[in-house]
Amino acid sequence: MLHPQTLEFLKWLEEFNDKKFFELYKPLYLQIKEQFENLVSFLIENISKFDKNIIWVETKKCTFRIYKDMRFPRNREKPYKINLWANIAYGGKKSSYAWYYIHIQNQQSYFSGWVFFVQPKTANSIRKYIYKNWKKFKKIIENPEFKKTFGEVFSYHPKLKKIPKDFDPNHPSIKYILHRDWLINKKLSNKEVLWKNIDKKMLEYAKIAKPFNQFLNDAIQAKL
Repeated sequence: MLHPQTLEFLKWLEEFNDKKFFELYKPLYLQIKEQFENLVSFLIENISKFDKNIIWVETKKCTFRIYKDMRFPRNREKPYKINLWANIAYGGKKSSYAWYYIHIQNQQSYFSGWVFFVQPKTANSIRKYIYKNWKKFKKIIENPEFKKTFGEVFSYHPKLKKIPKDFDPNHPSIKYILHRDWLINKKLSNKEVLWKNIDKKMLEYAKIAKPFNQFLNDAIQAKL
């Protein structure tokens, strides 16, 4: 479970985002950070039991610092992030493979599976793989448990305006071929985030997301 004051602290930080406030409450933040990292460690350990891509993934390489990069002038006014987040993926938070993503923020928490910020070459490989393996992809995304948990697969960035060359515009996969990235999302209320069994609930979501993430990883690795 997470520290009971996690969301309260992040809400305060959103309002009082300065060094004076942060230093005053840093002992609390360190407790919050520790319990969040414990949650991430629990998920890494247990996801690795059914997703072999996660074996040898380290907690510290999956979590993000709360401090913004001060090299950018826009960050100096509000130097701290107002969320906790982690990418559990092969290679850690900078991985180009599919992520199990955790985002904890006041009123804006969620658990996701996705490939994000996809390079054009990788995106094209995914499109081709979906196109050639449409029945398999359809079976994954239309699974009742998957749909109940995550709903529709969506694209964070604007979709392509034109259908790429060599794709049949009438093919049933075409709506996903136009994506620039592929995401699924399970929103979490503040109450859910602070459940005692939130670690086990997130593990359930990861199990449901696994076939989707595996399909994307297979697509990235495919030589089409």
